[in-house]
Amino acid sequence: MRKNNPTAMLVALVIALLAPLAGAQGLFGPGVPTITHEEIREAGETGETLLFVDVRSEEEMSVSMLPGAITRREYERNPEAYKGMRIVPYCTVGARSGKYTRELRDRGVSAVNYRGSILDWVENGEPLVTPDGEPTKRVHTYSERFSVPEPYTPVSQ
Repeated sequence: MRKNNPTAMLVALVIALLAPLAGAQGLFGPGVPTITHEEIREAGETGETLLFVDVRSEEEMSVSMLPGAITRREYERNPEAYKGMRIVPYCTVGARSGKYTRELRDRGVSAVNYRGSILDWVENGEPLVTPDGEPTKRVHTYSERFSVPEPYTPVSQ
């Protein structure tokens, strides 16, 4: 986290407050594991295949997505095509994706909720793309309560 960055401090606070709720015995019930940005990086270094599944609304996804991510609808059309991958649902901060992770795990899918989701992604300076795959710095923040660090641009309803 950047020193004296109010945006970074707010994101860290939100994540810190939500993380205990999203734990194994928290908001989503037993057995809903999370993955952190550091663990995502480690998975990339070891060659583990992660599939990011965006569970946000069409409006939110029209602004930006994680590179390589697919929509929940795309995943649900043919979940068999993604066997052998660890599924990583994400949303804005991790609440909606936590619920979807619970659903997937109940169906026997190897899924982990991205703790902090897209706000954590941009806090770590990671790239975003439009649905067409073009680079962007725009982030749908779901609510004006959430902000993003520079050089990202917040977009809300």
